[in-house]
Amino acid sequence: IGLVCSLIGDIFLMLPRDRFVPGLASFLLAHVAYLVAFTADVPPGTAPALALPLLALAIPLLRLLWPDLGTLRIPVLLYAVTILLMVWLAWGRSWTLLTPGSMFAAMGATFFMASDAILALNRFHRPLRQAQSRIMTSYVAAQALIALSVGTR
Repeated sequence: IGLVCSLIGDIFLMLPRDRFVPGLASFLLAHVAYLVAFTADVPPGTAPALALPLLALAIPLLRLLWPDLGTLRIPVLLYAVTILLMVWLAWGRSWTLLTPGSMFAAMGATFFMASDAILALNRFHRPLRQAQSRIMTSYVAAQALIALSVGTR
């Protein structure tokens, strides 16, 4: 489900007219699907301390982007909270299970967060050198690792 929602998000972002909000919504649904998958065998909140480094990264990034978000402040904030929760739960699952599959999922979630951070900085703060290749490299790695985690114990 997460891969399908991501594909829909990709399509929205590739359309000639700006479809950023529908793309953002599609990726938000993908993260919710991943979040549900990451809590299927480990209860949420198993490693609360792992949220601290995520917050240490996210809060300054959101503060930097906030003035330039305009009407997208609430959608971007909701998206950021969702992806942070997804990454935190993937990390907690990996910390608890210590299996290759859980580690692949945690690495994939981390790459997804990195891809989105680069995209946000490039779109809302200032253009970054080689942004598109950095976004796509980390995004493809994220999806591949999350997909690989499904059949790996």
